[in-house]
Amino acid sequence: MASVCEQKFGVNGEQCLLFPTSAVANHCRAFIIHQAAKDGVQFPVRITQFLLHPDNKGRGNCTPSLKPGAELHMVLFPADKIQYAKPFWQHTGMGISSRYAEYCLTLLPEETFPASPTIYTKPKSAHRYYSVKGQRQSLPTTPCVALSDDYSTYLEERYGRNLSQDAATFAKRALRRRIAGVLLRDEPADWDAVGSTNSELQPSTRGPGVTEDDVYLYPTGMAAIWNAHQMISAFRPATKSVAFGSVFL
Repeated sequence: MASVCEQKFGVNGEQCLLFPTSAVANHCRAFIIHQAAKDGVQFPVRITQFLLHPDNKGRGNCTPSLKPGAELHMVLFPADKIQYAKPFWQHTGMGISSRYAEYCLTLLPEETFPASPTIYTKPKSAHRYYSVKGQRQSLPTTPCVALSDDYSTYLEERYGRNLSQDAATFAKRALRRRIAGVLLRDEPADWDAVGSTNSELQPSTRGPGVTEDDVYLYPTGMAAIWNAHQMISAFRPATKSVAFGSVFL
């Protein structure tokens, strides 16, 4: 997805990082400028928003997509200055997820992609019975070879790990309640109700006064660490913090 955005919005060989919100993109831009200034280096760092509309025909679809739209916020900078941007991507965990990137690709028109792209299959195991040598192959170009949107959604929701997008609020509420320890019943028979607005709740097993509103969800573990650090820093005097070893590990 990044390469598509670089081709569409980049100038003079710019590289980009993709984020889900403008707030995070602005954090990234400020970080890059601050880090470069330490070395006495200045260069343009731009932010651009990319709105993907669902009325486009997605890859492999025979009918216009009925999916909701998506938005991307990209930070563009000279490709030879990637060393000032990479730490933000690594240590915040706030970039777009691979699933979101994949979804955005489905909203792009067919002509965005080459007619016969080449993919590389990486060996998954060294075991002699399961190892597969890396091989190159061309994706088929026959029209309408991809699964229909409805069938793909059914497979993902029936056999995968995704709920319907309409259930996002329900799922987040259920996660917050489980983490806060306020669910009175949380057995398989009750799972259809744990995220509903009329679920029966109890005082938290985590401690007095803890509620689901005290739980904040983030897309990655690094994002949770970074946001916790940001909140702590906002309530303490400006000073340095020290991390022993890799922040990610």
